[in-house]
Amino acid sequence: MPNGGMQPYDPAMNQQVAPLSADQQQAIGSIQQTAGQVAPFAGNELGMLNDTMSGKYLTPDSNPYLKGAYEAASGRMTDAYALGTAPQLAADAARAGALGGSGYAQESAYDRQGMERQLGDLASQMYGGAYAAERGNQMQAAQMAPGAMQAAFMPAQQALGASTIGQQQQQQVMNANTANAIQQQQYPYATLSNIGQFLGSASGPAGQSYATTPLKTGMMGFK
Repeated sequence: MPNGGMQPYDPAMNQQVAPLSADQQQAIGSIQQTAGQVAPFAGNELGMLNDTMSGKYLTPDSNPYLKGAYEAASGRMTDAYALGTAPQLAADAARAGALGGSGYAQESAYDRQGMERQLGDLASQMYGGAYAAERGNQMQAAQMAPGAMQAAFMPAQQALGASTIGQQQQQQVMNANTANAIQQQQYPYATLSNIGQFLGSASGPAGQSYATTPLKTGMMGFK
């Protein structure tokens, strides 16, 4: 430049990093928000599978509706015996003059055994069927567990991926800033070096050459 001044550094030479678009920023925020919302569902699924595989629902007490249904059905059976079968047997025996006899006692014992057998069959049918069904649920839960455990990591993985995009963008900006700072610092030295090379080429083989060495206090030329 005039008066021997050095051309100032042009900021247009700085490296540039394209910012994230508004759609990208919105998508990242949506992924992070959705990941937080679905995380409890994944935890609930694992908890439910754990309860099933651990046998929490195998006993009648775990299903109050099943227990209530059995009690209602067995109550009707015992009421039918107490209010119908037993009084009818006693009445028949009284008419035959056999009330209190061995025949009456034997028939009464048969009736009680029959009622008890019916109650046992009812329990086996209701409780046994529910137990078998729950054992099937246990096996199904065991097969679903690996997939459920993988799915439980998905919300965190999605959130991590979205945050990683933002981190990479920030890292690119910092890298560009560092490269620009180095380039600005080296610009005077590179300019003087280019001038020296140009002058050496212009003066020919017999010309003079200059080598520049950067010092803390500036530049020093050696002839």
